[in-house]
Amino acid sequence: DASRIGADIVHPNKPVQWNNVLNQGRCTINQTFTHNIVMVNDPDTLLVSDLPIEEARVSTTVVALPGQLTFFGDKLANLSAEQMKMLQQTLPVAEVLPMSLYPYFSMLPLWNLSIRHKLLGDYNVVAVFNWEDNSDEISLTAEELGIDEEANYILYEFWTEKYVGTMKGSYTMSIPPHSVRLLAIHKIKPTPQWISSDRHVTQTASELKEFEWNNDNRKIEGEIKLVGTFPLTMRLHIPCNYSFKNVDCPNVGCSAKEENGNILAVT
Repeated sequence: DASRIGADIVHPNKPVQWNNVLNQGRCTINQTFTHNIVMVNDPDTLLVSDLPIEEARVSTTVVALPGQLTFFGDKLANLSAEQMKMLQQTLPVAEVLPMSLYPYFSMLPLWNLSIRHKLLGDYNVVAVFNWEDNSDEISLTAEELGIDEEANYILYEFWTEKYVGTMKGSYTMSIPPHSVRLLAIHKIKPTPQWISSDRHVTQTASELKEFEWNNDNRKIEGEIKLVGTFPLTMRLHIPCNYSFKNVDCPNVGCSAKEENGNILAVT
């Protein structure tokens, strides 16, 4: 039912190294077309404690964005809060099916997850990888992502939790070495809209059980499934002709903070 698709991520008595992460990414690119069709792909264990934060984000994205078999190899009690959150953001394992049914033999800089959401509509989550040893300018186009070239899109980055900008047709961004930027890409609506959440790497909004913009009373109303008392922060885009008034969450503490780019963070 499952198969290891690459070599060991770590060797005996040695820490994880960047070359191991590169191999994990290379094997995933090469074999992801079989994942959840022929078998469940196992990219080997996810280890974040020995890696610099940017490289740990790369490995976490490689494992979690395609929804591969997920096994934690760190001594969990030794992890920092930031490292532990990275592991939490891979669960539950996403149910992702490949659309490109052939292998790749080069280190692709763009991995495109196309999402069809019953409450939010269609949007994309795109991993922009820099596999190299120096910073690089990496471009993405609407054509290669399969989205409308004439529409305006808002870009929000998952790992750094920052508004990146808007895109029409194409976008270019600088990526540090050995890094990934994970962009939620939504077509901009004329009304307030959900654009991201820190719940999961895939940003598929699986925590949203109800979500609706009510044009009559100018409210977003919804229901979120939380994981125990673990906090969750979702980001909303608020167009310039709207202003935030208040947030009300029955039976649970909540707060809201305005951020750059007309982004409202609701925790």
